[in-house]
Amino acid sequence: MIKLSKRLQAIYDLANGNVIADIGCDHGYIPLKLDQKKHKKVYACDVAQGPLSRAQALFEKENAKIDTILMDGISALPEDVDQVIIAGMGGKLIESILEKGKDKLVNVDSLILSPHRNAESLRSYLIKNHFRIEKERLVFEEDHAYWIMYCRKGSQTLSDWQVWYGAHVKEDDDYRKYLKIEKYKWEDLQNKVPASRFEEGKARLKWLDSKISQS
Repeated sequence: MIKLSKRLQAIYDLANGNVIADIGCDHGYIPLKLDQKKHKKVYACDVAQGPLSRAQALFEKENAKIDTILMDGISALPEDVDQVIIAGMGGKLIESILEKGKDKLVNVDSLILSPHRNAESLRSYLIKNHFRIEKERLVFEEDHAYWIMYCRKGSQTLSDWQVWYGAHVKEDDDYRKYLKIEKYKWEDLQNKVPASRFEEGKARLKWLDSKISQS
């Protein structure tokens, strides 16, 4: 049995669709575990043949019958998919994939997204495009912070601090560590930027100070 990394395990834990597509499947670890442990129908998808070939080799080794699809983003998403996982890429690229594939999301009920940067931009995009963020988790892996978002169709309004630091977040040790790192970052920036250009920074620091003091 493949052991998932902390980040991949957190993504796997949120997967609850009936038919799931993993976009950018890389080695195919998440589809394999979904097939073996949750007995889900799952598609392993990637824009490049190399990752798909590695995933297919793993599936054959494990006697798993998982379909692989070579496609750009979600351009050829099967109609029976009701949950999409997009992980291992930047938030801007995830936005682009969702934007280009809007017509393919008609039957999709939920998204599990894990941007490794530009999470704030992705949150804003989701809200503007009628997805609500129902839960988030932040995990550290090899000293890098990864956001994981569970989203469903619907309307939502987020405060500035929710756009900055997550909506309905699991407030665990990793999240508290992240907030402290953010506080140090903005304090350092405060010493380098004129006060007239630091209004957002002041608002962030005020919220961070309050949040950290409560934890």
